[in-house]
Amino acid sequence: MKYLLIALAILVLFSCEKYEPTEGAFKDDFILTLRDTAGVKADGISSVTLRLSNTLEVKEGLRVLFDASKGTVLVKEQPYKGPFVETKLLLTEDTGTYSLTAKLMDGKDIIVEKFITVSFPALYQPSQYNLTVTDSAGVRNNSSSRITVKFSGPVSFRQGLTVHFDNIKGTLLQSDLAYQNGVAQTSLKVDQDTGTYILKAQLRDGASVKFEKVILFSFRAANAETILLEASSSTWNAPDPITVKTLLTRADGKVTTGRQVFYRSYQVLNLGDTTNAGRLEGLLNNVSAVTGLMGDIKMIPDTQGMDITRAFELVAKTITDRGDTIRTYIKLPHQ
Repeated sequence: MKYLLIALAILVLFSCEKYEPTEGAFKDDFILTLRDTAGVKADGISSVTLRLSNTLEVKEGLRVLFDASKGTVLVKEQPYKGPFVETKLLLTEDTGTYSLTAKLMDGKDIIVEKFITVSFPALYQPSQYNLTVTDSAGVRNNSSSRITVKFSGPVSFRQGLTVHFDNIKGTLLQSDLAYQNGVAQTSLKVDQDTGTYILKAQLRDGASVKFEKVILFSFRAANAETILLEASSSTWNAPDPITVKTLLTRADGKVTTGRQVFYRSYQVLNLGDTTNAGRLEGLLNNVSAVTGLMGDIKMIPDTQGMDITRAFELVAKTITDRGDTIRTYIKLPHQ
């Protein structure tokens, strides 16, 4: 009988060391920690150990649920057999705070919930990525020239990364490409009007944007190399107006829209000097269109001093890419 009482006392003492889940000491005894973190960077392939541990004995049948706001928990649910249970957390390839959670479950009831937050330095920094344009020397807004757009950076351990290009002005040959060996490149065809080109490139992992770069650049206007004039009449007779059409052309692509041509109507005097003659209409807002055509100009021979013995002439001039002035003439004898 004596030995039976001693055995019962030991059993009662042992049972008292098992805390009930509702007791504060039981909950406070659990600790959520990270292990194997020395020197780890957010490189997309490294992992750390997430551990929930305690020192008290718990009943059987409890489960642990691990979760993370970033990265991948390799085993999210497993039985708690004490004194600890672990899982691996696979890191992403970008910076940010990881919110980590471990829940000790008794059936559907959460009896212990622990949180920690942590961050890891990025393997790659934004400064290591570049967005550049090449083959742009001498390019002008001629609606045909192409430049190479290149996004470059470190070679990534991650598979399936893509680069998305977006632009304001110009036409991209491709906007979505694979990021392979640290490079993704496409072509951009220039516009026919002047202005600032805005180019953006995003390094993406699925729908997640990892890095973004934006550059701004511009090109000079593509000016005319020739001026073609066509008059509606081969002679003049006051006060009948003569309509003149002007076409600007160049060998390399098209002339940039909005180019100007300067006109003057005149007659040549005996000694070769010139005098202004007639009137010109249509000069207001007379700029080149996408076709290279200017708005129509009207030569009107109705001013005083028009000499019917002399031709009614027109000169049209504009500036080339080199900064030179080119001229084209119309000479209309009197009818």
